[in-house]
Amino acid sequence: MKTKFLFIILISIFAFTNQSCQKIEGCTDPSAFNYNPNANKNTGCIAKVNGCTDPSATNYNSSANTSDGSCVYTGDIVFYQMVGGGFGTTTVNILDASSHFASATITSDMTGTPSCGQSGCANFSNLAVGVGSYSATDGFTNWSGYFTITSNGCVKFYLY
Repeated sequence: MKTKFLFIILISIFAFTNQSCQKIEGCTDPSAFNYNPNANKNTGCIAKVNGCTDPSATNYNSSANTSDGSCVYTGDIVFYQMVGGGFGTTTVNILDASSHFASATITSDMTGTPSCGQSGCANFSNLAVGVGSYSATDGFTNWSGYFTITSNGCVKFYLY
């Protein structure tokens, strides 16, 4: 019995000392991006770079490897009118989801649905994602309502 007990103790000591002699490679710096808490042999560390790590965000930082919650998402909207509407010059005012105010003018009637940035339309770029409001007038007709901006989207808004 004593021999068996002594044998188990020797095996346990051997296993423990053998484990502690194993080299586990990795970064041993807890402040590094690639820190490995099990590593006991430092093979190189990568510094943390905080920033926006989402490529679809407006402020994406390709050097960042640690998201800091700073990503900003925006989208665009174009207001337009069609040929034959007879509205003339129309001023459009908007307030986006972050309470940013902007104003633009529709100066041309379209023959089809325009793209964001189309000349002659009231174009607004880099608006905060979410629900915004608009008001518009040509001096005779007044419009008002709401729009929803999506990330990297182009909203096309027909005033008629």
